[in-house]
Amino acid sequence: MVRSSIEIERGVSDVFAFLNDFENFPRVVSNLRAVTDYQDGRAHWEAYTPSGQLVEWDTVITKYVPRSVIAWESTEGSEAQMTGLVRFTVLSPTRTQVDLEMTYTPPHSGVHDAIRTLFGPDREKRLREDLSHARYYLESLVPRESSASEDTTPPTSEDTGDIASPDSTGDERSPT
Repeated sequence: MVRSSIEIERGVSDVFAFLNDFENFPRVVSNLRAVTDYQDGRAHWEAYTPSGQLVEWDTVITKYVPRSVIAWESTEGSEAQMTGLVRFTVLSPTRTQVDLEMTYTPPHSGVHDAIRTLFGPDREKRLREDLSHARYYLESLVPRESSASEDTTPPTSEDTGDIASPDSTGDERSPT
């Protein structure tokens, strides 16, 4: 498991909106080729191994709390095994802390990739670099119009369950 945190000079609504759409991840994560976010709690991921081979897998949202938490895991039978958890903490109306935890077990892709994984850049360093790319990207965007109260409203006690239903959040990301 790798963990990293970063503070971003953007309100939580902007940061959450960006990371809530997994199709944004390849913009800031170096080895991702593409993510297809089906907007129903499922996504299809494509990434490159250290030797350049393409690996694909599917994920499903396991926890979703607007402006607070997004968690996902790969589906059974996926080529690669992955889990992710992102927590969002409001530091001010224009500053958000992002805490990310990920596990990733790639499929066997040969001796070359095994050696590069053992002796290549460590995963936490790459995660920190990717989060820095996300911070740079988000801080360079033109702020969207939103009220400060929207950014600082903490989740309610109802929001602590696993996947929020569309009725309780107005969002349609929960799996069917």
